[in-house]
Amino acid sequence: MQNNNPLNGNPSNTPYADYYSQFFPEDALPIFGEPMQMPTPPARPAPVAQTPPPVPPPTTPAPTKKQAMLITFKLKDDTQTETFLAASDKLQTTYLAGCKGFLGRHLMVHNGAWADWVIWETMADAENAMKHSGTHPAGLAFNACIGEVLEFGLHPLERVY
Repeated sequence: MQNNNPLNGNPSNTPYADYYSQFFPEDALPIFGEPMQMPTPPARPAPVAQTPPPVPPPTTPAPTKKQAMLITFKLKDDTQTETFLAASDKLQTTYLAGCKGFLGRHLMVHNGAWADWVIWETMADAENAMKHSGTHPAGLAFNACIGEVLEFGLHPLERVY
């Protein structure tokens, strides 16, 4: 039995040609038996390798030999806070700021206990400033306000941030 189904089993070398000829004029028949030619897409440019920008190494301050002088104390009972702060300001502006190696100072208070934290470039700078502060007028006025010294020390600093 001959299979006349145009979609299945056409013995011709050009399958489906007879079937399509009933719908299309002869010059419009698709070409069978040859692979369909697809247009070649335009060539894409080669991808450009993008390298991320280099990540800088973390910045860590170099080790230092800086010194911190820490004094904790209480004021004399008859010393007013305003009087002490004026003496402290005068000590910093007229004496400490002119001392070799002076880097900075923080004065703090909590529950009546004061802390004076002074940073020096070297141990020798800190010791020299302490030695001469007792003879400077601003140092004398500052020391006259201090009652009980709770702690005193020079501390080498590993890093200053």
